Amino acid sequence: MKITHIRVRNRPVKYLGRYMNRDVATNCRGRVEVKDASNGQLIKNFPELKWATNPEPLKFDVKGTEIIAITNPELMMTAGLKNLGQRWEDLDMALKHEGDEEFYMNTPQNYPFNVKREKTRIDARRCFIDIVIEYDNGISDEKRFYLRNDSTRIMDFELSETPFS
Repeated sequence: MKITHIRVRNRPVKYLGRYMNRDVATNCRGRVEVKDASNGQLIKNFPELKWATNPEPLKFDVKGTEIIAITNPELMMTAGLKNLGQRWEDLDMALKHEGDEEFYMNTPQNYPFNVKREKTRIDARRCFIDIVIEYDNGISDEKRFYLRNDSTRIMDFELSETPFS
């Protein structure tokens, strides 16, 4: 399995950054649109993705002599939220399993147990990933990334800031 991610931060104050910190952007959520690179048409949109450093939305319980993992609704609600300061944070974008043609957007709901949810499945080979970060007091500028999924191998699954040739 391979997970692609982007790095996000709340950019320091220009020119005064050495003397003044920017306020923390609270409750940041990555909102994504996936578009077909061949025609620009919207494939699917996703209101939130999972922040890599947030805890996995799981809890563990004892059933007889076994320890089992189950989803934790409280953690599920916060897996897509992050307070951003000037430190870089990773936002998980998409995941692909070796041998699969398709890939999946990494939302908090499909993250536990490696679930392959139909709602997060993308079958396109080349995509534009347009992302904005929403937070309590506003929204970031849109940023475009390029994703290629050229085969069933995870080596051919890549996210880039520049278009592929």
